[in-house]
Amino acid sequence: GLQRLGMLGTLMLKSRLSVIMVVIASVNLAAVGADDPEYIITALFGGLAGVFLVTNVMQRRDLLRAGLLAAVVVVAAAVASSQISEAAWSRAGSAVLWGLANGTVAIVATVGLLTIYEMIFNLPTPLKLLELSDPTRPLLKELMIKAPGTYNHSIIMGNIAETAAEAN
Repeated sequence: GLQRLGMLGTLMLKSRLSVIMVVIASVNLAAVGADDPEYIITALFGGLAGVFLVTNVMQRRDLLRAGLLAAVVVVAAAVASSQISEAAWSRAGSAVLWGLANGTVAIVATVGLLTIYEMIFNLPTPLKLLELSDPTRPLLKELMIKAPGTYNHSIIMGNIAETAAEAN
């Protein structure tokens, strides 16, 4: 549900905008007809966990860790909200299974959709930029061999620009 929205929104846009999107989606979920407040709370916490856990992801394999942690947050939110509303333990058990399944689907969908969105919209996500900076890419290998000074200068300038961007 909202985990995918939070994760994809953070990777393609900004985390602040993703938080707003997740909150608006939760409000819409409540307005459209999800009368179950437990589901709305769980979806909101899952979406926000997706946003905050993906904020500093630097490699695609880190998405797996973030998705699993988001699934744990969903499970904890589902159990907590079902116990606050004094639901039966069987309902909490089904919420745990739902949370684990949702987390697994969120991981697969985020990685798959991110790849597709990067290709279709030609988006320079942080993950894509890191893949392009891999020194084993053929163009960078050729630059390293034919113009080592230019390659070294490009790396230094990139590090300076990254430091300046992180300072803002």
